[in-house]
Amino acid sequence: MIVSEYDAFGPWIYEISEEHPLPALFAPYYPQSPEPIMSFKIPRDIERRRATPDMELYDYVIAAYEHHILILKREGKAVSSTTVAYEAIEGIRLFRKFLLGLCTLYLSGRALTVTFNTTSMQLMQRFVRLIRSNYQAREQARAKSKVRVGPAFEQEIPDALFINLQNDLRDAGECFQTGAFQPAAHLLPRQPSLTQRLFRLLKPQLLPSALHLFNDDELLLIVQENAEKDAQESEYGYDFTYIPLHKLQSVYLEDDERYQDVTTCTLKLENNRLPFSFSSGNQQAALFYQNLRDSV
Repeated sequence: MIVSEYDAFGPWIYEISEEHPLPALFAPYYPQSPEPIMSFKIPRDIERRRATPDMELYDYVIAAYEHHILILKREGKAVSSTTVAYEAIEGIRLFRKFLLGLCTLYLSGRALTVTFNTTSMQLMQRFVRLIRSNYQAREQARAKSKVRVGPAFEQEIPDALFINLQNDLRDAGECFQTGAFQPAAHLLPRQPSLTQRLFRLLKPQLLPSALHLFNDDELLLIVQENAEKDAQESEYGYDFTYIPLHKLQSVYLEDDERYQDVTTCTLKLENNRLPFSFSSGNQQAALFYQNLRDSV
């Protein structure tokens, strides 16, 4: 039974089916064949009470095929079409905070970001796993990556939030080892101005906590967004950035120019650079990325 777009409309992403068909606006741009492995439509970010039956209620239609992804985006009354081959994807970032979700694909010299409501996070996680399984399979079919990472971090992670995230990964069948852990740390500017000194007293700047994970095919960097004091776990934002090792070209480690006792690590991919930071005294993180740098 077909449910009208207006009656079904809400924050949820629907997989395209007989019950939830392709929006008419996107139909001329959507191929009849081949059959996609997965296809879904992402609604506009508007309140349900503001929706009307005559509105275009969906911003995106996304379809994943054997060799590529098709991303159709509403542009007013028109539609733009982007085709992305799996082998062109250099990394994937999945962000969540409250109801805001962002899925970013790092492509050739640019990043493509899709916004969605986190009520459909499980569906987007399944979509990300589908992408990762395809770019991994293509790399493995050509040749196993020669990049080797390690050693594993043997200590217990002293953070309940990251322990929960690791448990979630294991429950989803993900096999990652821990390479390093970076607890949140205060940032001290190298040459602080008077304004910076005053601001630091009122609201100290923090280096966000992060968990660095790896397996034979990928790096996974989980960064916890700094939250307000006494925030609940559900109020924290997280970045999950997956990087296929066969896309890694080089690793740069250098002292941060802005802050004392901070090391900036830049992962250079084929067409993108992904920087992040850790405390200079974090010997495990330094060793982990030095070994990665030497193996690339």
